[in-house]
Amino acid sequence: MAKPGRSQKSFRTFARRIGAGWYATGPGNGIQLTRGPHNGRLVIPANHSDRITAERDSKTYRSHIIYSDDHGKSWRLGAIQEPLTNESTVVELADGSVMQNMRSYHGKGNRAVAVSEDGGISTIESIHTVILDSFLQI
Repeated sequence: MAKPGRSQKSFRTFARRIGAGWYATGPGNGIQLTRGPHNGRLVIPANHSDRITAERDSKTYRSHIIYSDDHGKSWRLGAIQEPLTNESTVVELADGSVMQNMRSYHGKGNRAVAVSEDGGISTIESIHTVILDSFLQI
């Protein structure tokens, strides 16, 4: 396990690297993969906003994945999703791939879903037509 504070420094590094205006993990829990070539990998869903500039809208939210292959001693930035997604969660599917399920602000009333076949490093294009989203805060 990482020493307290070390992971926090890693997250600040990610935030700077991706030019985040704000940065947050969750709200879903992280998972440890149990299948395939990435068995043991820690995968955490996270979210950020792009830094607001004259060219960018203030709602440039994005979901992304961070992962560790050394039980949390160090963290790497994984897949960054398309704009207008946040508040994500991750799950390992039966074939060992990782599915990221995200709130979508694309105005279609559905969640966004992206699947990674490489343990969260990259994802296949997000889809917005599978799962309905209530947009209800509980």
